Amino acid sequence: MTTTWFDETLYPFYRQGIRVDGVLFKGQTKFQTVEILLNERLGRVLCLDGVVQTTEGDEFYYHESMTHVGMLAHGRVESVLIIGGADGGILREVLKHPNVKEVVIVDIDGELIDMCKEHLPLHHAGAFDDPRTINLPGDGAAYVAETDKRFDLILVDSTDPQGPGIVLFQAPFFGNCKRVMKKGGLMVTQNGVSFYQQEELRDAHHHRLQVFKNAGAYLSPVPCYVGAHMAFGWASDSMMLPSIPQATIRRRLKQSGIETRHYNPEMHAAYFAIPNNLRPLLAEGHERTGLAGLVKAIASRLGGKAKKAVAKAAPKKAAKKAAPKKAVAKKAAKKAPAKRGATRRAAPKRSAPKGRAAAKRGAKAKKSARSRHS
Repeated sequence: MTTTWFDETLYPFYRQGIRVDGVLFKGQTKFQTVEILLNERLGRVLCLDGVVQTTEGDEFYYHESMTHVGMLAHGRVESVLIIGGADGGILREVLKHPNVKEVVIVDIDGELIDMCKEHLPLHHAGAFDDPRTINLPGDGAAYVAETDKRFDLILVDSTDPQGPGIVLFQAPFFGNCKRVMKKGGLMVTQNGVSFYQQEELRDAHHHRLQVFKNAGAYLSPVPCYVGAHMAFGWASDSMMLPSIPQATIRRRLKQSGIETRHYNPEMHAAYFAIPNNLRPLLAEGHERTGLAGLVKAIASRLGGKAKKAVAKAAPKKAAKKAAPKKAVAKKAAKKAPAKRGATRRAAPKRSAPKGRAAAKRGAKAKKSARSRHS
């Protein structure tokens, strides 16, 4: 008997194979090809456009990590917006929280939602039929730009920042998410596999910081994803997620009565332990957000002549502003003796942001990206 394998090739230098023990469904929606395969160890495997999205065997790593960190850090979530999430795993975990009154789920592929309802029952566990669920197939970016609803928590289970999905990782989208948040709200978004998609993590973090006072990332393993740890970005104007005491998380989880397979208070704390090789990416995101970094980046793009022109103009402007003060100082000198030892402290220099050459090289090398549905 011939063994059939499903080969997923995300990068030109790396691929993974899943043994196909059966084919449950093959079809095409308006947006993508859909395959639901069977595997002895992983159970039902959802693939979109030839890329593994989620499996019954390990889906709880992803869905619990994305959901419960924000839910329990906030502690009072009543309204939730899910962008993407057609398989229903995020929706299922959100609805486990007894305080939740309403969940709006917006996925661009309504046909895919229907397919997942039928063929991935363990993922959604009936969550689409819960009276608290409002299913609105459509464009998530357009929804947050137009809706009058407000949410305590926004979970973005989206595509990667490639092609049309890139708008879900940029400042205008984050600004619209902030607009529809209630006071004290926060958002969590998937941010790619941290080892292979480092530039995406850095750039998205930079865009979140342009909009929110506080932003960061945390990591969780997801076995079926090539590249080990999945990165999740977070942002809020009112809280720092890593600072929520473990005792608070433990108390809230116990009060909720929720049973989990991967997530627990110890894991919650461990998520925020960022490895040394990723810390510079987040630091660079902070640096690029600063005004000085922005000015230097613009000057760098303008070229050498523009830099010289700016340098020449700067002293003249300074001289004009300083002139009135100089006249006042002369008058004051006639009335009082000069003070000795007064010096002007030089302003510290800020380092210029690094170039995007590495990001461009990475973009050329990448053949395609994991496509979480939006």
